[in-house]
Amino acid sequence: MKKVILILVLIFGINMSAQVVRHHKNGEVSSTGRQNVFGNKTGTWSYYYSNGNLKFRGQYKKDRKNGKWKSYYRNKNLKLVAYYKKKKRTGKWVSYFENGNTKYIGYFKKGKRTGEWKFYNENGSLSRVQKY
Repeated sequence: MKKVILILVLIFGINMSAQVVRHHKNGEVSSTGRQNVFGNKTGTWSYYYSNGNLKFRGQYKKDRKNGKWKSYYRNKNLKLVAYYKKKKRTGKWVSYFENGNTKYIGYFKKGKRTGEWKFYNENGSLSRVQKY
């Protein structure tokens, strides 16, 4: 009987997942998302500051960051827009200062910086350009 159950879990359980909600010590939600029967994160996950504001949100595929991720400051302003592929940094990354001005714009390929990166001062003026 145990073998039959194990086979059924292996056949059907791979796509089965459950909603997970974790909490900070103060009772506020710290993270929400889905995990499959093996405990791997899958789909959209959201993480929160202890004050309840969104900290970052993104996709997991087979327990690895995958796709678009957004990060926020405690004041809810956008901090970072980033992309992952199989847990490695990829594509265009844009970071922002807390005042909303762009901090840097650059690209990753297979987890490494590539091409031209632009860095800005907090007032929005271009600070430097660096090639990788």
